[in-house]
Amino acid sequence: MSGEHAEPEFEYSHQQQPNHDEAQKPKQPEIPPPTLAEQEARAANLPDLVQQALTRKSGSPAAARPKQEDLATLSESETQNATAIGTADWAQAALTRAGEQKGRTQELDIDKLKRRIVSLGESATREYSAAQAALAVGNQPQHHEHLETAITYLQLCTTFIEQVLAEIAVPARREAYFSGVRQYYQVQIQVLMALHQADSTAGYDVQAFEVSEGSRARLHNEQLVRAGSGINIRQGAHPALLAREQELLNKNRRTAEEAAELKGIRERMESEAYQDIDYYDPLKLAEIQNEVLDEETALIYYSVHSDKVFVWVVTQESFFTCELVTNESELQKLMEERLEYFRDISSQAPQRAEEEERESLLGEALIQPVLDEIQAQNCSRIVIAAEGALKNLPFSTLIIRNNVNHENYLVEDYEIVYISSSTSIAISREQAEAQVTELDPDALGIFALGNFSGQPVLPFAPIEAATIQHYNSDNTNLYIGDEATEENFIDATATYTILHVATHGQWRPRYSWGSGLILRDDSGQDDMLTQREIPATTISMSTQLLVLSACDTAAGGSEESVSIAHTFTRNGIPRVIGTLWKVSDAGTMRFMEFFYEALFENNQSPSAALQHAQKKMIALTRDSANATVEHPHPEGRDVPINNDPFFWAAFKLVGDWQWPPRF
Repeated sequence: MSGEHAEPEFEYSHQQQPNHDEAQKPKQPEIPPPTLAEQEARAANLPDLVQQALTRKSGSPAAARPKQEDLATLSESETQNATAIGTADWAQAALTRAGEQKGRTQELDIDKLKRRIVSLGESATREYSAAQAALAVGNQPQHHEHLETAITYLQLCTTFIEQVLAEIAVPARREAYFSGVRQYYQVQIQVLMALHQADSTAGYDVQAFEVSEGSRARLHNEQLVRAGSGINIRQGAHPALLAREQELLNKNRRTAEEAAELKGIRERMESEAYQDIDYYDPLKLAEIQNEVLDEETALIYYSVHSDKVFVWVVTQESFFTCELVTNESELQKLMEERLEYFRDISSQAPQRAEEEERESLLGEALIQPVLDEIQAQNCSRIVIAAEGALKNLPFSTLIIRNNVNHENYLVEDYEIVYISSSTSIAISREQAEAQVTELDPDALGIFALGNFSGQPVLPFAPIEAATIQHYNSDNTNLYIGDEATEENFIDATATYTILHVATHGQWRPRYSWGSGLILRDDSGQDDMLTQREIPATTISMSTQLLVLSACDTAAGGSEESVSIAHTFTRNGIPRVIGTLWKVSDAGTMRFMEFFYEALFENNQSPSAALQHAQKKMIALTRDSANATVEHPHPEGRDVPINNDPFFWAAFKLVGDWQWPPRF
């Protein structure tokens, strides 16, 4: 904001008066900043300065640190690089000391810090490449030395990233910035796992797992705050700021200075509005084992990199690590072939044999290496935390060899749940605790919505919704056709324990916030509830389970591209069932019949009920009585369904597996 419109009472910057003790301290002699020629000369000699500091103690690069008197002679950028060889805490202390020795309080320059982060990240990447090259020629000492240097660079890099994030108040900007630097966490995982391969007893694999969890939790946190804060930046803003903003908005043409001023006003209001938002610390391994997992659950984390894939299996009592014999490009190719198969239903029959081969290959690559560990812990439920090419993989279809060497779909032996991070489950449970004290499974309020309009029409959607009432007639309310409105849906989130929505879903991979559900407006016309609008629907919510019986509601793109199902979980609904592709209307109706049969008549949890429905669909044959459904319209023909994964594997449970939730 330009100076002529800024009033003194609004100014952020102010001089802090020193206390009495500080006033009595003798002033440090001011060291003049180096000239440009001196900076260039020192930059040329910087590698030598760093190496001298590295080797000063016992000739060991890993143990050495620069002396404080050396730091006093370095410029700010040189100090940052020289201290990168120490721990992050020590390096930050050294930076502070160097700033004090310059005779002034060192203010945080965000742009400069961002450049340091990039420099450190690039340096760490080069060190990691050098370590790999040393390993290739059998030079173990140099391999380990390069890895140690890389990890210290990365520790300082991530410390600086946290400092930058702390200075960015607007959630959308925090999320965008973190997405851009998340690659350095991936490099840190690779370096730590390389160190683990050299020494499997030092706990590097646990550190790598916790870096992965922290990175995912941070991304989830930024998306959660961005999507779910529901903050009006103008509410509580100073009247003078609002008046000046309106004055500028009323102008048909604004000068460049006025445009910059308007941008500054909005940035200021955003910063003030978001400054009190709470951010969550990522969980450590012990916290995940003690606070998130139960004895029946095995958590599988996949960390996908260009040249390798790491996997960690966590249970209450164990932690297991391995590197898979595959890479990102191989997985991407298999995934694209699988999705193409499910998109092209007309040519399924001749392709089914090829698809079964892919299911076996993926099962052999992704599940079989960790299956013994899961079986040893007697777990009945697998929770998947996937990333990259694995985000859209239906793990339920992977073919495994069990302990009697019999081949099954994974879902035939295990319940399967998907999460973005363990921290996200802890956040979800904390949010739900504030809403619900105890859920009585015998008094579930059900909201079933069936919108059969759109293109193509969904003749089975209202029948599907009515099927739920068959299993829970006393507590189910139906909203069919023109009653399937966005307003009724929003009202239901504050009232009903279970929401079932049978309608069209639209997924836009290039602009995920424009994806959504097709509902009705007040005039009876189709209207989309977009992902961007979802936070407003869940601010006051009682819903514990949302079933999105619609196409593509669990499909996702990049790490930053959030599915419709995940958007609901990140805005307070603890568990959501969605779909990975365009599903069959008739097949979905039969699937949901099996699901609610297990949920209500068998009193199973949503994850167990989902497994029950998928196993029932697998048991179908083309000649089975259950494999054909009668078309609801007299002119329609009976609709065949079968046990192909197309009809059952699209459905996935995202979020918390505990049911009923009790706090």
